Amino acid sequence: MRFFNSQAATRRDERAQVLLLALIDRSVKDARLGLEVGGQRFTVGGGSGPPVATLRLRDAGVCTQVLAGGNLGLGEAYMDGAVEVVHGELHEFLTALLRGRVDRVLAADPRLAARAAWLRLQTARRSKADNVRRHYDVGDDLFEAFLDRSMTYSCGYLREPDDTLEQMQINKFERICQKLELRPGDRLLDIGCGFGGLLIHAARHHGVRAVGITNSRRHCARGQENVARAGLTGQVELRQGDFNDLGERFDRVVSVGMMEHVPRREFGRYFAAIARVLAPEGRGLVHTIGCSGPHNVHDPFIQKYIFPGSCQPRLSEI
Repeated sequence: MRFFNSQAATRRDERAQVLLLALIDRSVKDARLGLEVGGQRFTVGGGSGPPVATLRLRDAGVCTQVLAGGNLGLGEAYMDGAVEVVHGELHEFLTALLRGRVDRVLAADPRLAARAAWLRLQTARRSKADNVRRHYDVGDDLFEAFLDRSMTYSCGYLREPDDTLEQMQINKFERICQKLELRPGDRLLDIGCGFGGLLIHAARHHGVRAVGITNSRRHCARGQENVARAGLTGQVELRQGDFNDLGERFDRVVSVGMMEHVPRREFGRYFAAIARVLAPEGRGLVHTIGCSGPHNVHDPFIQKYIFPGSCQPRLSEI
């Protein structure tokens, strides 16, 4: 139920609808896109032929939400059921917007940018209330629905076109083990070990004695269950704690998808901790998402819902 049906809000939403249609039409050059807003149908974009995809917006208020919040506003509207795909695929619509660089077109037009900024100011109070949401533990069942059996979050490694997701993760595990030049009996530390998939693979196939550390209670508990099921209880140990508190030495240290959680001001401390626990002549490997541009532009939807507080370092920073 909506409580923003005043005449002022209605006029604001109507202006937002006109602005959004004009912005998409000006940005998208190689495709046609369809929009249905409050029962009205529109076709925008400079391509030829019928629309590649069509979205239905519940009402013009969704246009205000999208312009005020960008892709975060669009994502939340879709999550709330206010945006529906009625033709084609959602990724086709979004791909056309990305190719058209809607953000750049908006920033390059002072009049459009000013009108979008005014809409953000008009909706700031409501957006602030919406954004005060806690991130609760949603349960392992969500991740079981789309991850492999080892429940590995970080990217897999494709060797053959028909590799399954599970095989891609095995490829990644083995590639890391080869780079570390693991030897039977080596002590291996995994910083940010998740559910222990890499540790289990390294112990089973390379004969290492492995320790994983994580600050997630759920990762630690389920990881210990996975280790027990693999028959590696005496060989692989998972601990809940902070990597900065470690005082032992290890022959090999690995950290996969963990550095993205470390604030830039902590990079030096992060690598110092690895160096501190790494034995002389030891070897360490850090696997991280990287930023290939001069600036790391954080995506607001990912920051809020997918990867809160993340940062993608540049190679020069590492």
